[in-house]
Amino acid sequence: MRKETSGDRHALLYFSFNLNTDVFIHKATITSVCVIRFNILHYIYKKARLIQMANLFVTMKVKDFDHWYQGFKGHVDVRSQWCDESRTKVYQTPEDHNDISITLYDVDMEALQKMISSPEFQAMAEELGEISDTKRIHSFSEMGEG
Repeated sequence: MRKETSGDRHALLYFSFNLNTDVFIHKATITSVCVIRFNILHYIYKKARLIQMANLFVTMKVKDFDHWYQGFKGHVDVRSQWCDESRTKVYQTPEDHNDISITLYDVDMEALQKMISSPEFQAMAEELGEISDTKRIHSFSEMGEG
């Protein structure tokens, strides 16, 4: 942020930032700082919404949980490219350890769609023992997220 004094009684403020190669520059008087802050936050929100982010809850059955889970853990680097891997969790039902659920947060839906539609991913899922006709993917939001 840079501050300049113009000829009149108001100082001019210049804001600029780069968000995914888009440049946003705003010039206004000090009296409209609140409006500028709102506009910048609104711009960031709109840009983030263009990259569709979601939280996902995935359920499925696998042939052998231990084999599947080793493969799942081995692909952390791939998942971290399209979700917040630090928040990823895997669950098993007590009755059937091959009946699993996964929570994934801040998922870049476009990147995920590209990956799961690739023949390499489909072959890997089959090799890991995922039973494709049992796989269900649901989006969710935490309470209070609107």
